[in-house]
Amino acid sequence: MDDKLKATLEKVVLLAKNNNEFDSDLRKALNMSTSISDQQINHIQKYLGLDYFTDTKDSIIDYSYITIPEIKDILISDNREMMRHRYGTRYHKTDFHEFCRYAHLQVEMLINYYFDIVNNSDFNKIVNHIKEFNPKAKINDIKSFSEIPFTTKLWAFCKENKIDSGIFLHIKTARNNISHRAYSDDTFNVFEYQNTLINANFKLNKDGEVTWIDWKNKSMEAITKTEDFKKYKYIIWVQTTPFDSIIESIKNISDKIFNKISKI
Repeated sequence: MDDKLKATLEKVVLLAKNNNEFDSDLRKALNMSTSISDQQINHIQKYLGLDYFTDTKDSIIDYSYITIPEIKDILISDNREMMRHRYGTRYHKTDFHEFCRYAHLQVEMLINYYFDIVNNSDFNKIVNHIKEFNPKAKINDIKSFSEIPFTTKLWAFCKENKIDSGIFLHIKTARNNISHRAYSDDTFNVFEYQNTLINANFKLNKDGEVTWIDWKNKSMEAITKTEDFKKYKYIIWVQTTPFDSIIESIKNISDKIFNKISKI
């Protein structure tokens, strides 16, 4: 909207607020039956201001080192969309799963960019690079980079750069859940499973997060390999809605990539 139209709109809104008869006739002309309260106007102004702030501020993760303009633009766009769901400016509510969707898109693109850049887009070099840090990767028969599973690339990247892959696997699960409309398993009882862990001598904090495991205890180690244990850890993680730790984890990946490619 240009400045002249904005100025006209502001005059109309001001006139409607100060003249009940004009306000009533205007609403009839616009087929609006109810009036907007000052509180509602304040909410709208706050929402629009926050959305404008999100739309215009720099990415909270520095992607200035990305040399391919299209990739840089997508990363910045996904970063802003991620923050819209953090602030609640997209659908008027904070949405953790949508936040994770756009976090995952950034992580996946960053890791793809890394393997492509450091290997000069040479597919054979990329495969050897991944297998060096993820020897169990079953990618011998894969014919293109895009066919390599994200998890395979993630594990190799995290092993090479000494990063815990756990949070990125949780983000991936959250993305998958929202994509497949499978937010939770109603048959899984978190509180009952907590008792199972406590009885098996696992240590939990107040949020239910596992804080200690005796890895020399074979029965405890066996529990950690079960699907129920993985499901429990994911549910507890989602309940804490760790927005800030996700942002820091993406920053960490981005910083690792910048440091590596700056030396090439």
